[in-house]
Amino acid sequence: MKRKIVPYNPILKELARKLRNESTKSEVLLWLQIKGKALSKYAFLRQKPLGNYIVDFYCYELNLAIELDGLTHGWEKTTQKDFEKELFLNGIGLNVLRFSDEAALSNMGFVIEYIIKYIECYELNNFTYFCQDDLIDNPLNRLTRFNRENRNVPFYWDDSRVTPP
Repeated sequence: MKRKIVPYNPILKELARKLRNESTKSEVLLWLQIKGKALSKYAFLRQKPLGNYIVDFYCYELNLAIELDGLTHGWEKTTQKDFEKELFLNGIGLNVLRFSDEAALSNMGFVIEYIIKYIECYELNNFTYFCQDDLIDNPLNRLTRFNRENRNVPFYWDDSRVTPP
């Protein structure tokens, strides 16, 4: 099967390289867990340009982008940019898992479990787990809730309100 190439803005190539060299602590910790094929048989890339955006982590085979949100993602302007970025990524067929830096630092194990749960659902082609309304802070279901509730605040996953998969 021929790989689908996602076009990107070549100007972002240098910025992506710079971001890889200046990763946050949470990005480094997550990268150590998922780089290459350490987590599963799927390879992840970090700071990958897609369109006019750069995603923190990307896996072509899983149609998955993972974003780690720092404090600036609480600002209204940043929230709107995140929303537009997710719309673009969803539009090219990608799912987006979004976690706060704080969640990644305080409970990396749960973040990894959630990614593994996504992989299991992807392999079964069954995402009903991620569509449950009782998963208040479901990282994959953010846009659906955002649209339904007409929120203008950022999504932050808080592991104290969600039970592990």
